[in-house]
Amino acid sequence: APCGLSRLCVRPELQNAGLGRRMMQSVMAEAKARGLTGIRLLASVDNPAANSLYIRLGCNRLGETRLYDWPFIAYEKLL
Repeated sequence: APCGLSRLCVRPELQNAGLGRRMMQSVMAEAKARGLTGIRLLASVDNPAANSLYIRLGCNRLGETRLYDWPFIAYEKLL
């Protein structure tokens, strides 16, 4: 079964140092070690850094959705 991830954040002054990538890699490794088959997540359409990161990590863009009346892009990464 896949898991869902919400609210991965890096403080603005620490961004662009690879922390988000390392955190995501760690989360994906832990999910796989626990026997999960994938990870699903959302990124705001207004967050180009997150969207770029998820694409670079090999996540598949599933489409757009709305949550809390805000537009998001849905991603999935099979483990």
